[in-house]
Amino acid sequence: MSPQPHSQSREALIGRPRDIAFALPKHLCLVPPSQRAERAQWTTDLCVIDDRDYLIRGILAVPVPEEQGEFTWGVWARVARADFEQYVDAWESDSELQVPLFTGQLSGGIEPYTDADRLDVVVHLQGGGLRPRFLVISDRHPLGQDQRHGITTAEADSMIAHYRRQEQAAESARATQPVRQERGLRRLIRGLIGWFAP
Repeated sequence: MSPQPHSQSREALIGRPRDIAFALPKHLCLVPPSQRAERAQWTTDLCVIDDRDYLIRGILAVPVPEEQGEFTWGVWARVARADFEQYVDAWESDSELQVPLFTGQLSGGIEPYTDADRLDVVVHLQGGGLRPRFLVISDRHPLGQDQRHGITTAEADSMIAHYRRQEQAAESARATQPVRQERGLRRLIRGLIGWFAP
């Protein structure tokens, strides 16, 4: 499955970010990196861990009525093995629209929504190679309420700003860590330089 654009803002807002995506599910992030290759298999859209946790990537959209568009979250949901296998089969046969709705649980929270990790969702498969859409089941949870009633432009801008600050802080932390140069890395770099040299 290939990623696809999923932000649908008005032309006047082109260039204004309206989506945030998580490349990996929280379940996979909890597996130590040294064990991931042995314990898990994943793509940009599917993940299986220990042949026990089955996760799919989808879109959780929140309307932004002022913009006549949506703020979308690219998130992961843990689903039953049977639903996971049905999804994969339907995708391979291009029959996603024939699959009935099924349920799952969000893998990882969505800030600023508290208690969103493991929140129950309905999974609605899309055709045409599009990722599934997730609908929060609870209409009492703030994320479920926002999905049903929408958020303001200011709230959408605030969410983007929050994640940008987190990203900048992470980049800053990585930049201040000491760089380790190991003998194997030096050989690799020398080999690449030699490979690119005329």
